[in-house]
Amino acid sequence: MRIGEVARTLETQTATIRYYEQAGVVAAPARRPSGYRDYDEADVARIAAVLALRRLDVPLNEIRELAGTCFDHRCATNTARLLALVERRSVKVHRRIDELHSLADQLA
Repeated sequence: MRIGEVARTLETQTATIRYYEQAGVVAAPARRPSGYRDYDEADVARIAAVLALRRLDVPLNEIRELAGTCFDHRCATNTARLLALVERRSVKVHRRIDELHSLADQLA
C-alpha cells in the first residue's frame, strides 16, 4: 500500500507518517522498484497504534520507547519494561483527569 492510501485509511496526512518515520517512531517501509514506500498490514497497524497513542497525548519519546519494547513482537520478553511504561502513562492520565475536573469546577 502506498503512503497516500495509508493516510486515507488512517485519516491522517502523509506528512504525519513521514514525520513518524523520521522521528524513529515507526520503521521506514520497504520500497517499490519505483522508489515509492510500500506499506504492509503490519506497518499500517504500527502507524495506527502510534496515531492512537498521540491522540492520548503520549509524547513521542514514550511512543519510541514503547515501539522498541513492543511493536516488533517483543512484548513478552520486555514485560516489566512495558508495564512500567504503561503505569507511568496511567499516573499521568489520571493526574490530567483530576486537573480537568478541577478546571471544570472552576468554570462552573
